[in-house]
Amino acid sequence: MLPVPMVMRSSKLLFSSDWNLSGYRLVYDTPEKALSAIEQLGISYIVVDSTPGLSQLPHREQVRQMLDQNTARLRLVLRFPAGENGRVRSLDIYQVLHFANPPSRKFEFQTIYTRGGSIHE
Repeated sequence: MLPVPMVMRSSKLLFSSDWNLSGYRLVYDTPEKALSAIEQLGISYIVVDSTPGLSQLPHREQVRQMLDQNTARLRLVLRFPAGENGRVRSLDIYQVLHFANPPSRKFEFQTIYTRGGSIHE
């Protein structure tokens, strides 16, 4: 069975906060736990915005560590360099080599700031 593509923002998976980043906290305390969740959710690709000068929130560092520490589980497949004058973002696309198909875990995220609960997919 071919995997169904899933797109998920890091703000829904790797950290929680309100729109203004108030109450910001990482969901996973290690890069290994974050990658395990990605694999279990059936996520097959990770797109990283590597444009120089972006804010360095803790989840960005966690993703960098995850990519550096797991070369046997993640493979860089495409790199789009930034355009002149920063008008085009720099994107790196990594393939998750051992994602679960079908997913072995359901996605859940908190909606405390919008609905006051959580959503399970």
